[in-house]
Amino acid sequence: MLLTKRKILKCSLIIVLSVVALSPTSYALTPGDEELSPEERALLKYIGMLQTGTEIERREACYQLGKIGDTQAVEYLLKALNDDTFSVHRAAITALGEIGDTRAVEPLVEKLCSHDVWIRKAAIDALLQFGSEAVNSILPLLSSESPGVRESAVTTLGLIGDPQTTEAIKALLQDPDTQVSLAASSALAHLDQSSAVSSLIEKSASSDFFVQTQAKQAILEIGSPALPALIAGLESDNVEIRRSCADILGLMKDEEAILPLIKALSDSDEVTRRMAAVALGAIGEPALTSVISAMVEEDLITMISAVNALGLIGSDVATPILIPLLDAETTSLRVAAATALGKIGDPEAVEGLLEALKSKENELREASAIALGEIGDPSAVEGLIEKMNDRFENVRRACAYALGQLGSQTATEVLLTALKDQDVVVRQNAVWALGEIGDPSTVRPIAMMIEDDDEITRARVWDALEKIGTSEAQEILAEWEEKG
Repeated sequence: MLLTKRKILKCSLIIVLSVVALSPTSYALTPGDEELSPEERALLKYIGMLQTGTEIERREACYQLGKIGDTQAVEYLLKALNDDTFSVHRAAITALGEIGDTRAVEPLVEKLCSHDVWIRKAAIDALLQFGSEAVNSILPLLSSESPGVRESAVTTLGLIGDPQTTEAIKALLQDPDTQVSLAASSALAHLDQSSAVSSLIEKSASSDFFVQTQAKQAILEIGSPALPALIAGLESDNVEIRRSCADILGLMKDEEAILPLIKALSDSDEVTRRMAAVALGAIGEPALTSVISAMVEEDLITMISAVNALGLIGSDVATPILIPLLDAETTSLRVAAATALGKIGDPEAVEGLLEALKSKENELREASAIALGEIGDPSAVEGLIEKMNDRFENVRRACAYALGQLGSQTATEVLLTALKDQDVVVRQNAVWALGEIGDPSTVRPIAMMIEDDDEITRARVWDALEKIGTSEAQEILAEWEEKG
């Protein structure tokens, strides 16, 4: 049988490719090569470049060969896996994944054993292109002595998501290496979510911040199927798990968690109560009615937690409920109410907070001053000025900062006096507040504070003068800059 012209050209291409592999110089197209298709000419060009080009050319060749996707490039790319430059090595891995020829599976699995984390990552991405075809080659690596290899292998299997690997991955949940067991938990999220969530919740309570963060992220990726286990976790005997579950539920913002979080407002652990309140605040308006209902409880702890949650939800619907609590029987509840009103920011609360600012209780005066600053209503200026001579330094600190938030020039004189306060934080806040108010007449007094013993105060002097920005302030700053 006579060969067709096309078959002859195909045979010629194979011969040319063989020559390219042996040639010590880069391949150049010959006059007869115009009979080849553009794809075939490109294949020859980039295989030649891969053989003899510079590092940049070899890397580009890998990229282009992966894009072309012709399996005839596989043997040359496999050789490039031994390239002594990282960029070509990694590019060859990526190209082999894109072509998807099974001859590359075993060599790519070997790359999961690399000491270089980026090579391992590239190998994982490449092996995903083969799916279940790569599973049997990867499974033996789960028994490797190297934790890094076990982690890479289990991560790859999880992303492939072949059900036959579930039991093998479960076995690594108890791996002595934390990163491996965490990777196994994350991998199971693609296969057996119930096993994965339980393990991930445990790890989310780890004392290792990195493990904790990774576990929480994995749970968030699972999403609503994780809700039942998280809600159950709010009643765990392990306080760290209760805290973690409350935190994750807040990040998920799922309304199904509202009632369990309300119940957690009564938890024996203060941190869990606080995190439950934060979670309800994150859920927002949908939680409002349930939180308000929780306030009918006679239990003080629940009441305070609910008040905190109302502040974080931030709805002014709660204002008329919270204002009367500024006169509650216990200091802690009064302070919580003032704090919540500040977070809500409703001007309707100003009158009640100004009255609370006159309280005999240091904590309530401080909380009220902070709240008035957060609300930002100018009617609070005079009341805050009066308390700038308070005997308790925390109240003076809060008042100075609040006056800066309100930005009224009426407060200039009292803040200039506060520059001489014995308490360093009062001085810091007074400098900041004067900068926020921006009265040009305060430039010189503020500049004199550059001699203060406190470094933060000196830094705030610089910031305040920049904020005021008059020519006088700029001259002073330029002079200091010149002096170094």
